Amino acid sequence: MLSSVDHHTILGKTDLPQTLTALLSLGLEGSHIAVNDKTAVINEILRAGANLCMDHSGLFDDLCYCQLMIVLIDDNRAALLEAGFPQVVITLLEGYAETIPHPPAAEPLPLTIAHLNIVRTCIGVLLNASLNFSMRKQRITRPK
Repeated sequence: MLSSVDHHTILGKTDLPQTLTALLSLGLEGSHIAVNDKTAVINEILRAGANLCMDHSGLFDDLCYCQLMIVLIDDNRAALLEAGFPQVVITLLEGYAETIPHPPAAEPLPLTIAHLNIVRTCIGVLLNASLNFSMRKQRITRPK
């Protein structure tokens, strides 16, 4: 039986990164924030992207195996980067940032729990995608 890391490696070599990017873009329907009836779907797409590039090397005692898994996970991170997934995630976060009134009001933001979950998952995607992966960090943080 394959370990979860092996499943991630196999999935990263398929069209999954491109499919996730396309589904996320389609789910947003041209908006910069999730449409209310699609928040659950958007959150699951984001979670799939985050899980694809999650580092599982700490789960294993064998140093050589851990190093191999880090290389394979970096391949998945690179595939997501090339598919444009983090860029769509950043656009989504920017859309939510634009909903914050200027100057900030003393009242709570008009975001539902579902939308706050999307923001939290977006941040998780970017963390998983960039941890120990310098190429991704440079491409995400470099302005175009």
